[in-house]
Amino acid sequence: MKNYNSDEEITQIDLLYTIEILTKTDESISFKLYKNNEEIQLQNNKTQEMLLTRNEKKEDNYKLEILYNKENTNQEDIFQDIQIKVHSEQRKD
Repeated sequence: MKNYNSDEEITQIDLLYTIEILTKTDESISFKLYKNNEEIQLQNNKTQEMLLTRNEKKEDNYKLEILYNKENTNQEDIFQDIQIKVHSEQRKD
């Protein structure tokens, strides 16, 4: 997630955003999400609202870790696609 375009121009507004993992899973699969190498808490596979300000050029990098419980996971249970939704909106001043 970044607050600038391909011409390096910073956005003129603050952005509020959330990240949500939409893929349905059972107890054998869980997720960890990292923002700039620090784990962020997920509640029902969704982050809390985060802010990306217009004050300075910024880019947040994310990494998703998928955890399988070997005792509860069957080879057939493992899926290939994970859908992630990033929802952003302009912050109201």
